Amino acid sequence: MNMRLCSVLLCVAGLSFAGQTKTFKIDGMEIIAMQDRETSMPNKIFHGAPPEEINEAVPSGKSPASINAFVVKTEKHRYLIDTGMGTDMLLQNLRNAGVKPEDIDVILITHMHADHIGGLLRDGKPAFPNATLHIAKEEFFYWRQANPNIKQIANAYLKQTELFTYGEDLPIVRAEQTDAQKTIGVMRKTKAARIIDMTDDTFQGRDASGHTPGHTVFESNKMIIIGDLVHSAALQFNDPNICAQFDMEMPKAVKSRRKFFDVAAETGKIVLGMHLPFPGIGYILKDEGDHYSFKPLDIKPEETIEKQNKNDN
Repeated sequence: MNMRLCSVLLCVAGLSFAGQTKTFKIDGMEIIAMQDRETSMPNKIFHGAPPEEINEAVPSGKSPASINAFVVKTEKHRYLIDTGMGTDMLLQNLRNAGVKPEDIDVILITHMHADHIGGLLRDGKPAFPNATLHIAKEEFFYWRQANPNIKQIANAYLKQTELFTYGEDLPIVRAEQTDAQKTIGVMRKTKAARIIDMTDDTFQGRDASGHTPGHTVFESNKMIIIGDLVHSAALQFNDPNICAQFDMEMPKAVKSRRKFFDVAAETGKIVLGMHLPFPGIGYILKDEGDHYSFKPLDIKPEETIEKQNKNDN
């Protein structure tokens, strides 16, 4: 296995495996936050500031974090954004939220680290038989070479995969075509035939590379899904220059982090983060200087649907 993937798994080993879900109804949509597990990020994996400053900011030595995936229900689609570390917990979370695997029609992948694509397969077959899998071209082609395990996913989803270019409307919808033209192949080089514009039902993939070569932020009219721009909410909002050791190109990761922190703060859109403390939903605020803060979504308990998985795997 790729060493960077190993380091990710080592950081979450031995922690809580009890999943949970929370469902929020916002502006005509449902957002279901699903936690694979609660985790923490040790201070020693962060760079970009003197160790004493990092330790002063997080005196416990570990930042609270999570491994999250999300379902977004719009009028037309049932999106699954990332899939966590494993299929069993993901499917259990979906069941608790009243969602069947066959209900999912679009999967958006922020990047291809193991804790984001682990739930794609079940017994070597697509866990979501009716879904089209959307991955940035840069991300897919890099990991297909770097990680042999990606080949199994590519083969399983061969006719269900759309490799997108940044800025395309997602899900990709194709104009009227012949049966042969409708065959979706992961090696296709031609651009999609666009027939839709961005609406409340669609996302666009944004270039947020740095964490990985094709790391993607997904933005809609109402929300921004920031993927792994943040591993420690306790550190990286206050100082976006701080990077986790998982960031493959740290200068690019810092640039992407600052860019989308600004976009989120300026637009006021809801932010969803894969490693923000559960449920990982809120708003990014611009503070004085180059500092930011995260404000969790403030909805009263009676305004949410909340279920928890009681058993540990």
